[in-house]
Amino acid sequence: MLRPGEEAVFAFKDEQPATFDNFSTLVTEASDSNLKGFELLAGDESPTGTFRSIGTFTVQNAKLLKSPYQAFKFEPVTAKYLKVKLISNYGNPLGRIHVSEFKVTGKTNVADAETATTKAPEKKIDNNILAASNGGQLLVAPDDDWNKLIDGKEDYVMVRPGQEAVYAFKDEQPATFERFATLVSETAGWNLKEFELLAGDESSTGTFRSIGRFTVQNAKMLKSPYQEFKFDPVTAKYLKIKLNSNYGDARGKIYVSEFKVLGQVNSAGASEGSTTKSSAESAPKTSGQKKAEGTNLLAASAGGQVLVAPDDDWSKTIDGKEDYVMFKPDQEAVYAFKDEKPATFDRFATLVSESMDSNLKEFELLAGDESPTGTFRSIGTFTVQNAKMLKSPYQEFKFDPVTAKYLKVKVISNYGNPIGRIHVSEFKLFSSGGSE
Repeated sequence: MLRPGEEAVFAFKDEQPATFDNFSTLVTEASDSNLKGFELLAGDESPTGTFRSIGTFTVQNAKLLKSPYQAFKFEPVTAKYLKVKLISNYGNPLGRIHVSEFKVTGKTNVADAETATTKAPEKKIDNNILAASNGGQLLVAPDDDWNKLIDGKEDYVMVRPGQEAVYAFKDEQPATFERFATLVSETAGWNLKEFELLAGDESSTGTFRSIGRFTVQNAKMLKSPYQEFKFDPVTAKYLKIKLNSNYGDARGKIYVSEFKVLGQVNSAGASEGSTTKSSAESAPKTSGQKKAEGTNLLAASAGGQVLVAPDDDWSKTIDGKEDYVMFKPDQEAVYAFKDEKPATFDRFATLVSESMDSNLKEFELLAGDESPTGTFRSIGTFTVQNAKMLKSPYQEFKFDPVTAKYLKVKVISNYGNPIGRIHVSEFKLFSSGGSE
């Protein structure tokens, strides 16, 4: 029992091309659930490649007495794959279609098969360099569930359209790869449909270039449930996966399972687009990835204090408890360091534990020397990534060293929450020479 619109792809012996001109299907009795309209399509590239229509046909809602197989003849077709698409039944109110045995009459092209065997076999690299067991790691994601997509357990994860994550290979070394695969175990409206792959070399939050956009078939592949997507070889340190759409599930969620990247980690060598700069020179300003020694000047336990604020909740941003507090756009507060003495600092960090539309997006830092209500000079305006950094949930922002007695933090916007509130958590400020 199948559904209207469902389709399947069949291959012949050894997936060799065949020439055929007759298709038949078994009908043993009249029924309103019997298959009525169907389409046949031929393909040569792959089971998920391009297909051309052979024709649309109508099954008689009756049993043929000489033979219960109804045959449909067409001009001879040569192809490697045959797609059968079920269109309609004879009015069954449940909408299901009952089908039985299919037959295709023709001949496998043995000569072509023999020619193919004389060619040197194409060497395929099947090492899954994204697997956690092979050193693959999740660096940036909306939440921890994205780790399940590389753990080998093949669990399904529910995500939202437009969400994305950044992965790295073993030891964050560059790798060369040309195939990506994802698991689809059944047809469903919530299955992933369109996704984009992007490659990066700078950092997990740096610039990425598109590898391409791809469409997943809403069907289970019987030889292997992993659908594979091939592209020109890419060398990169980071892979971003952006999930764009599903197959029409009303809730708008996308269910995805295991990801694979087939390639080779380049243990010695640089990725394309990399430079000869030292790691210190090329380190991103908002990586939030590395954990180093340093003093958090804002911590209440180290003498940090809030001097001017809209309310007492701002004290929770430096108490070390990592609670979330809710502010309004354009609110600001002034902080001082131990004993209100001047300090030199060049890094600010804030905690983001998951992706939310209420998360802080833009903020401004300002430095002052006169008094908590005196004149302040802008250090800069910064943008927080709406994602959790898996190595450390603190996103760090670097700037030229500043010496000042007071720090003003102004929260500007969120990621589109309709209530307009901004959720923020712990703030940290690091003295020149290290960070937490």
